[in-house]
Amino acid sequence: MDAQAALDKQVEDANLKFMTEFVKKYAEDANLAKQFYYQTKVDFDISTEEGAVSRKKMLKKYLEGM
Repeated sequence: MDAQAALDKQVEDANLKFMTEFVKKYAEDANLAKQFYYQTKVDFDISTEEGAVSRKKMLKKYLEGM
């Protein structure tokens, strides 16, 4: 297996692990899943005021880009 294939496999495994955990959390509580997503993917704790502000800034920039 070459280096690129090994890296692709590593990324695929990490994504599968994330999605499995996300679906489990979503089945329990959608808000818990949302917090998990933002914490994992963009390192925001949206349960805090600072994290909520960061999330709003990110969403605003996204909409500006659209």
